Amino acid sequence: MKKFVTLLLVSIVVMQHAFANDRYVDPSAVPGAMPNTYATILAALASCANGDRVFVTPGNYTSQTITVNKSVTILSSVSGSTVNITSGFSIDGFPGMKLQFIGINCGTTTANVGTATSTNRAKVYMVDCAVTGDLNFDQNYYELTCVRTNVANTISFRNGSFVASKTTNLTVNSEPSGGNVADTISKNFIVADSITGILNYKCDNIKFVIANNLLNEVYIYAWNYYSGNMNYVLNNEFVAGAKLAIPVTNVPYYNLDISNNLFTMVSFPVSISVTNSSVPCYTCNIPQTQLNYNSTIINNYSATGQCYQGSPYYNYYNYNCASTVNWADNNSCKFPNIDIPGVFRWTYNGFTIAGSGTQGNLAFANVAGQTAPVNGGNPANMYYDIDLTVNDRGRLGGPYSTLNYQNSSNPNNSKSFIFDLEIPNNLQPASQNVKIKARGYHRN
Repeated sequence: MKKFVTLLLVSIVVMQHAFANDRYVDPSAVPGAMPNTYATILAALASCANGDRVFVTPGNYTSQTITVNKSVTILSSVSGSTVNITSGFSIDGFPGMKLQFIGINCGTTTANVGTATSTNRAKVYMVDCAVTGDLNFDQNYYELTCVRTNVANTISFRNGSFVASKTTNLTVNSEPSGGNVADTISKNFIVADSITGILNYKCDNIKFVIANNLLNEVYIYAWNYYSGNMNYVLNNEFVAGAKLAIPVTNVPYYNLDISNNLFTMVSFPVSISVTNSSVPCYTCNIPQTQLNYNSTIINNYSATGQCYQGSPYYNYYNYNCASTVNWADNNSCKFPNIDIPGVFRWTYNGFTIAGSGTQGNLAFANVAGQTAPVNGGNPANMYYDIDLTVNDRGRLGGPYSTLNYQNSSNPNNSKSFIFDLEIPNNLQPASQNVKIKARGYHRN
């Protein structure tokens, strides 16, 4: 029996704390008649200090883009009612920022460069929200968490979670000093979503979990390849004609687990990329003058404007080549490359794949499993369904089952909800503390 339990809470969303003041927005209010009541959201925010809440009367609001540079919570004054803000938000992040939107519908929302650091991030949370344009957090040292939030166009971030949400396209980019990063706690969490367009994963800083999503096209350009980490693509469902693209050349290390996914088509469903290779499976024939490149590493491109043939493979996407990539199919560019060291698990996806290479440096698990989804996933206990039975392939199965995020799992719209919980899946020595890692949100 364990004697000690250590609870490590990671990225818990704005846990309840003492607020300095509550502000109220009511366009029909008589000025000065009620304390802390304002006719506009801008006026309320101007009066706020860090820690305040802004309760907005449900309705439609038209305004210019609203700049937020404080740790505040913006929410409807009536639980379950909608606040429609036709403009978007412009967010100026700073070290330790905690900004939360609850039940807010708004236009394109953008994070600016900000002053946050890698050790003291600006944290922004969107719970039960809708964004009618883009949600652009492609900046360093923000941490974006979206739960039950719909983004009409494209969402982009470098560190964060997108949970039980919907979007057309999602892109995750890198921060500085990526690659072989010995960070076993942080992770980008893309779970229980519907992504109807393209998921581009280009982040080599942080390990990822892509699980229980409905997916169309997935291009994994780069990932955290620290040997102590594993990156997971689990229990997703790929629609007809879907693609899953993974590099096979100039890869520094494989640490990928692709298991229990459900592919609905009969023919082989996966398209594979060969990035930065002399093999003509991948081309980027844009004239160099048209490349949106970073001049400090311009030598990563040849004079012809074709993608650089050398290492590191994960730098090429800085040049906007992705839009012209010719992704090869499994017949011409087999994956994984067994000459690359590391671990590559392709297990219980309903079929096996053919790897390439000759050296055999890779620990390559290649198990088809059965085609039936029920109890058809990997039988190891780390993949168990939430009822502790063998993994069911697809979105309903595994530890990140979409059943976790349905209303019945969070009765009465309760204010606190854990959406990611990691506990040891094997017995630990009695002398060792158990570490539990959790992520969640609190609606205050």
